[in-house]
Amino acid sequence: MLQLDPESYSTCLQLAQLQLRVREALAERERLLRAREARKAAKATPTETSITAKATPTEVPITTEAPPPLPQAPPTPDPAPPPPEPDLLLALRARGHRPESVGGLRILGGSLRGPLTKMGGKIKTWRRRWFHLDPTRRVLAYYGDQAQTKLKGVIYFQAIEEVWYDPGRVAGKSPNPRLTFCLKTYERLFWLVAPSAEALRIWMDAVLTLTRAGGSF
Repeated sequence: MLQLDPESYSTCLQLAQLQLRVREALAERERLLRAREARKAAKATPTETSITAKATPTEVPITTEAPPPLPQAPPTPDPAPPPPEPDLLLALRARGHRPESVGGLRILGGSLRGPLTKMGGKIKTWRRRWFHLDPTRRVLAYYGDQAQTKLKGVIYFQAIEEVWYDPGRVAGKSPNPRLTFCLKTYERLFWLVAPSAEALRIWMDAVLTLTRAGGSF
């Protein structure tokens, strides 16, 4: 068995004690590191929870209630009814006319129908036409037949600028200058011959009244 002198034994014992203290120091250091990491983890956990708790109220809650109804547009009012058709017969009688004495005239409500002789626009010949003064459509239409199936032309109320009686301007051209009157539009002159003096006055009065008074008496 190896025998150590007292001095060598003392040295070995010191080395062993030193190694033991080193191991204990390393173990203590490792324990302290783990404890520090545990404290860090413990501090980090409440912060994350706090952030989550703060974010939760901002989320849109899920609800089963029905959404509020959308505002509805106000109901569209019904269109105003058209104005009543003027009673042309009563209006003409009130002005001293005698429509019943004129043959061929037809008055119904606000419309006037009857024959007039018209001078052509391009070819200056005089031809018999059947006219319809219609305040509903605001036109003076003329046809080639009494049944009004052959439309020859339309004169719109807004196009009529003047209506006058001047037989001298067509003397020698009209088949009856004294019963001739003129409708002036922005495009041309319409020369017309009535079948009688009373028919002439009725046609001129009706056209003037309807075209200048907005289509009513």
